Amino acid sequence: MNKEVILFSENDELFKAFKRALKAVRGVEVCKFKTELLENEKRIVLITITEGNLQELFYEEIRSKYRNPVIVTGFEDRLIFEKEHPLFYDHPYNHTYLGIPFELEELINLFNEMIPISSQPIRQAICGSDRGYKGYILTLLSHDLLKDMDRCIKILKMASNFVNDNILSAEAEKAINGIKKDDLDWPSVASKLGQKFVNIIKGN
Repeated sequence: MNKEVILFSENDELFKAFKRALKAVRGVEVCKFKTELLENEKRIVLITITEGNLQELFYEEIRSKYRNPVIVTGFEDRLIFEKEHPLFYDHPYNHTYLGIPFELEELINLFNEMIPISSQPIRQAICGSDRGYKGYILTLLSHDLLKDMDRCIKILKMASNFVNDNILSAEAEKAINGIKKDDLDWPSVASKLGQKFVNIIKGN
């Protein structure tokens, strides 16, 4: 077995425990989570995280752009987790949930089974039909869009990627460039653009 694992954990002790256990497995290389490591879609992302921050990491940092297989470990019941995050139920070879406690052998078997999403169009398609992803972006557009300029730009990029509408994406790109140059009344522009995204997303 020759696998590269990108490990993310908010808990330092848990991170160290996972890293020690995985380093003992021959053929497994463990790296601390960095977004640039996701450029290699064959690297497996292993997440141990609290529910409050899973959506931000999973939807914003990973699935908004990257195709890597994702394993999440936690204390939640698997059926409840999959109901809240349908991608993990609908696409189990790209995403899976492993309840704690578990045997290390279970995790190693998952490393061998997991595969990246096959292409960017497929990534866009499965994320576009996922109600969890859809609900998260609607929440961002409604509550976070006007918090600050950098956050606004990030949310507009996510929404543009999600709806995959060429005309609206071009409008968003133009608006983002203007916001970056400080040429526009960014709250007003973002608010109007955000509403267009909301209308399209709710209409799908």
